[in-house]
Amino acid sequence: MNGKPLPTDGPEMTAIVAYMKFPSKDIPPGREDEGRGFARIKPAPTPNREHGKELYATHCASCHGADGAGVMVTRTNEPRAR
Repeated sequence: MNGKPLPTDGPEMTAIVAYMKFPSKDIPPGREDEGRGFARIKPAPTPNREHGKELYATHCASCHGADGAGVMVTRTNEPRAR
């Protein structure tokens, strides 16, 4: 994917659509089930870019890279920056 749209008839899109449909199988349209959707967070948090930067560096950058472009995986399955 990497910022580019997937072909609508490709295997990746087919897998994503199948994954999205699975949780609602056997549930009739219009039925509201517990756990569906997103809970509201009250009070809404105030955005903090500096804190977000720290969180990204700590928890995300090792796989997604400092710029979010991702990493390549070598044959030994050790991530290395692109």
